[in-house]
Amino acid sequence: MDDEFTVVLTDIIGLNEPQRTLMVDQNITDETTLALLDEEAIKDLFSKRPFQTASIITKMRLKAL
Repeated sequence: MDDEFTVVLTDIIGLNEPQRTLMVDQNITDETTLALLDEEAIKDLFSKRPFQTASIITKMRLKAL
């Protein structure tokens, strides 16, 4: 995973380590792969355990990215 992308996810978006790890496990490792997610894929990602406790602000920031 790109170091700059990791910084964006953790410091700007506000993801914690389990949430970031889940994204890596789903092969979302840079802005290009993140851009491939459609609304259904994002909805599915948010239904996974690490994201169930994420704040609405964190979710909205990730969707905006």
